[in-house]
Amino acid sequence: MSDEEVKQFNVYVPVGLIKQVKHHAIETGQSLSAVVTDALRVYLDDTHGQRQQPSDKES
Repeated sequence: MSDEEVKQFNVYVPVGLIKQVKHHAIETGQSLSAVVTDALRVYLDDTHGQRQQPSDKES
């Protein structure tokens, strides 16, 4: 993670997903916070990019 200010953010997610995230964090040597932060940024970047691309209907 970067030097950005951080704040705790509690959410409810399925138990199986929590287990997957914990295992991924251990395997990659990252903290849970780093894994979740990276995943959220990738998701939001992908979603934002899809909204800005013109659709085939507009051509």
